[in-house]
Amino acid sequence: MRLADPFKRRQLTKGLAQLAEEGAVQLFFDRQRLTRDPILGAVGPLQFEIVRHRLVTEYGVAAEFAALPYQHARWIEGKHMNLDDFEINGRSTCVCDTDNRPLVLFANDWVLRKAQETHSKLRFLAVVQPPSTVRPAA
Repeated sequence: MRLADPFKRRQLTKGLAQLAEEGAVQLFFDRQRLTRDPILGAVGPLQFEIVRHRLVTEYGVAAEFAALPYQHARWIEGKHMNLDDFEINGRSTCVCDTDNRPLVLFANDWVLRKAQETHSKLRFLAVVQPPSTVRPAA
């Protein structure tokens, strides 16, 4: 997603945070660019249209959406992982979610399977549990 008017970044940030909190979209960020151009994840194309409409009507923000060439997303967990291993131009890339957990985007089934074979000690998760907001008693 790219912001049409760079002076509206504050409104965009507020709008996306609210929409993500409501569950309309999930937010992801490039590890190097951080929050500059957020990556949105949603159930389907209609969700993106709803987000676009709400950003304009509720927050006064116009944004451009472009589809990324990835079919699968997996959070990865494990020790001794090098996130740069998942930066394969056109086949996979690693981003972070709002809790700074790594999420790898894969171009197709073959690329996902190959990564799972190559990194067999890592866990590839389609869904993760949100971090607990309840602190254990001291």
